[in-house]
Amino acid sequence: MYDGCCDWMWGWGGGWWMMVFWILFWVAIIVLVIYLIRQLGSRPSTHPSRNASLSPLEVLQLRYARGEISTEEYEERRRLLERDLGAGTP
Repeated sequence: MYDGCCDWMWGWGGGWWMMVFWILFWVAIIVLVIYLIRQLGSRPSTHPSRNASLSPLEVLQLRYARGEISTEEYEERRRLLERDLGAGTP
């Protein structure tokens, strides 16, 4: 025979607010994870940029030394930089 014990566990006696609680709980967890991912992804570097005080020609020389650009590209860009920098001086 059924004695009526623990009726609230299977019926509506608390089910709707528990459902709302769990939905809000998981929404909060998802929002927190998205927030943390965005914060970690957009965190600026703690080290100052080494290239912040370099001239464009020095940056070009560093890129060439690292092998990031070919000799032809280096020569062409160096010519353009020297032409543009030379035109800017009175």
